[in-house]
Amino acid sequence: MQNPDPKQEQEVMYFILVKSLNINYENLISYYEKVIKFAIKTSDVFSIIAYQKKPYSVIPPFTDNDEFLEKLEPHLVNKKAGIRNWPGSATNNNHRVLCVYNCCNLSRNELLQLPNFFLAIENNMPEDICFYRKGVAWLVTVSHEEYAFMYNSTEEDIAFLEENNISYSISFETVNYLLPT
Repeated sequence: MQNPDPKQEQEVMYFILVKSLNINYENLISYYEKVIKFAIKTSDVFSIIAYQKKPYSVIPPFTDNDEFLEKLEPHLVNKKAGIRNWPGSATNNNHRVLCVYNCCNLSRNELLQLPNFFLAIENNMPEDICFYRKGVAWLVTVSHEEYAFMYNSTEEDIAFLEENNISYSISFETVNYLLPT
């Protein structure tokens, strides 16, 4: 039996262990356009969280961010009022609206025409943009905390981060946030 190549063994081990990355949020802000283009290209859908406003019984719900949401409306897949948990965050009240959109060239163009979603608080925009692959959260942000995570990262994801000087640290947390329904 032949001894395995130590370099190959190390690469395989690296790939198996890297499940979650903590992403430098300031880098996401700085490289917004590149990150959005990559995320849209490699994801199926994305979500954002808007604040619902009164009257709460109106369907579809009114939000504080309707002017932004209208621009993305053609790509809307689902809008769910009263959500309390979403990837990376949770709330005690039920006045949040989860908006899910298809990832495509047109939605990418709309996102890039809007102010930086990673500066949602400063720009009075919907928060916590999140990208999903096959119904599982992949790139998760928590706007008010300025946190970003990449779950189930691939070699392509890591290469993208490194090519664009986006700092990250490895976390061995294995969380799988499913797309809220």
